[in-house]
Amino acid sequence: MATVFHNMLPQRLKRYDYSYTYEYGSLDFSAAKPSLRPQWQSLYYPLSNEVWFAVLGVTVVLPISVYLFSLKGLNAATQSMDIIEATQMVVATLLSQNLSKKLPHSNSSRSLVAAWLVFVLVIGTVYRGNLTAALTLPKYPPRTETVQQLVESFKSITMPPFGKEFINFFKQSNSTLYKTLAEKMSIVPDVITGLQRAQDIKEAHVAGRRYMEQMIARHFSLADGSARLYVGRESILPGISAWPMPHDAPYRYQMDRLMMAVIEGGIYEKWSDDMLLKTRTEARAIQRNEFLEQPNTGEDIGNALTIVHMQGPLLLLLLCLATAISIFATELFLHYRKKT
Repeated sequence: MATVFHNMLPQRLKRYDYSYTYEYGSLDFSAAKPSLRPQWQSLYYPLSNEVWFAVLGVTVVLPISVYLFSLKGLNAATQSMDIIEATQMVVATLLSQNLSKKLPHSNSSRSLVAAWLVFVLVIGTVYRGNLTAALTLPKYPPRTETVQQLVESFKSITMPPFGKEFINFFKQSNSTLYKTLAEKMSIVPDVITGLQRAQDIKEAHVAGRRYMEQMIARHFSLADGSARLYVGRESILPGISAWPMPHDAPYRYQMDRLMMAVIEGGIYEKWSDDMLLKTRTEARAIQRNEFLEQPNTGEDIGNALTIVHMQGPLLLLLLCLATAISIFATELFLHYRKKT
């Protein structure tokens, strides 16, 4: 009998029997957490693509509507707004600027402008609130969580030495997805090596969930309790695990009865949770001690915004200044050329 975590596969049942199932184990994958998006794109983060296109569409259509409605209420004593003035008013209010001195005179135009001002107030408030959150809180891209995403996202997937049997099992599958998975899989010496490669060269590593969680907590934890790696939500091969033993072993009944008492009493889950919690606590303490031993540079480790966070606004400002200087220089050139 071998007291190991052993998945019950069809080809294994031909050679030996199994004890009472003590865990509904599974074969899972681990990968490095996605890196943060570039900070210079922070101005774009607060709203989704659909909202940006909707705002752009309304901004284009509204000046034409205001201009047409202003013609409706035109009389001898008033002048209609031209399309340029309507556009300036719409863009200015969208950027939280004052209304232009020339306002529409018809009731329909005023109602339209009033509705636009309410729209701008809501959009501006939501944008500023989300922008503050986007600048101060990290925004990570979506993670790879399913087997389909695993096959599509990674070119190389590793497994420990016991994975040879699983790779052969996947190759015999009728599923194209698992056959493709088997083609991308290779063997590494141990789980630690696979997890290290997952962190360094952005590969995925496949092994048992509990053991990977233990190794990630022990070797890849940070001082704040987070980790550089994560375990995917969907299992590659959900199944049951037990201890292998010879067929018709005379001691199986007694062993099954004892294991059943441990499982039904919840002791196995309690042991597993306690081990994981202890490992995370010890790793966090080690990381914290290493951090405290580092020399104090006097830098503030708070949430103050840095030049990295403000890349987007600064780049936009520099772009606008360069455009304005170019236009101003062109105007001066044309003005002096006209005089000569």
